[in-house]
Amino acid sequence: MMSEIVALALEFKKRDPKKILGPVVGKVVKPMPDLQVTILSGQVVISAESLYITEKLYKDSYDMPVTGDLTIDDLVKSIEGNIRLEVEVLKVGELVMLVPAGNGQEYFIIDRVRKAK
Repeated sequence: MMSEIVALALEFKKRDPKKILGPVVGKVVKPMPDLQVTILSGQVVISAESLYITEKLYKDSYDMPVTGDLTIDDLVKSIEGNIRLEVEVLKVGELVMLVPAGNGQEYFIIDRVRKAK
């Protein structure tokens, strides 16, 4: 009789919604393109296949004004304009805010974060 009650309780437990983490702080352990982030004090490693990242965090770009003379071999050319520089934003050791997707298996990296003190 007890085993039937336990079996019934286990069936009800299967119907319980799975607990999904809320927003969590992660630590970048491997940079792009094979990005990896750890959560829960390093107990869980999330790979790039399970991460969504905002365009701003993927690569940051900015225009840098340039004026002056450019010399290549014996050719001198005056230039004036902008150079677009692109840099990878997430570096190993940085902290990021992660929010789980509805399935609890994928995460959105919202932004870099740091401790207030």
